[in-house]
Amino acid sequence: MGSTVIEYWDAFDAEERPLGWLLKRGESVPEGVYHLVSQIWVRNAKGEFLVQKRAEHLKHMPGLWASTGGSALEGAARELKEEIGVEMSGEAFELVFKSRGNDAIFYNWLAEWEGYSEALEFQLEEVSEVKWVSKEWILSGVREGWFFDYGEDVFEKVGVLG
Repeated sequence: MGSTVIEYWDAFDAEERPLGWLLKRGESVPEGVYHLVSQIWVRNAKGEFLVQKRAEHLKHMPGLWASTGGSALEGAARELKEEIGVEMSGEAFELVFKSRGNDAIFYNWLAEWEGYSEALEFQLEEVSEVKWVSKEWILSGVREGWFFDYGEDVFEKVGVLG
């Protein structure tokens, strides 16, 4: 696998003002401090979603199917290109909604794309497979525990439910 990369996130307060210091991924985040996260949902004209299976060796969500995600500061377009090889301009993304968790502020983006998953070159360090799937496939995966459960609110707002 090579050497382990240490990730750092910018620290923010609840109003998303930069605090001027970094958080180290994997370490506890102080109360009232947040990092920014993008969840990127890619959908095609058939209503299918482009999802990825996370590599088995990862500490967070190993082997689970999920949407593409990463630091919001890197930008949704850059993260999508780095992780699964989909190249789109920033204008292609619609911010569906924001939410706040215990230590993160989540940006949920939606983009339309008509490419072929078989042709994608993805980041093997983080992703083991990429494919187009139906809403029903995602919901079945959540029920059976092999697709990450983002919660009913997220699934509804990005169009997986309904």
